[in-house]
Amino acid sequence: MSKLRQFLGTRIFKSKYIYVDYWSILHLTLFFIIGMNYPNQWGFVIVGSVIFELVEKKFSRKIFFLRENFNDTIIDFAFNFIGYYLGMLYIAGGLI
Repeated sequence: MSKLRQFLGTRIFKSKYIYVDYWSILHLTLFFIIGMNYPNQWGFVIVGSVIFELVEKKFSRKIFFLRENFNDTIIDFAFNFIGYYLGMLYIAGGLI
């Protein structure tokens, strides 16, 4: 396992239903930036999130991604949408 993959998979928080690692932070950050640049484009975000997850599933064994279960995918969607919403708030001046 590469050092980058190992780092990104480092657990930050874990409970019965939630597992947060640096991949989660990457999802949050990426969609925060998207929210700042493309506010109120929820359809785009939903489609982009689905495509992102499909790419992760397709390449999970070959490249960087760790294998995910259904809960991981749902958590990824949540981080995507939270990041997007926070990006929109930031650009609107509601998040300082």
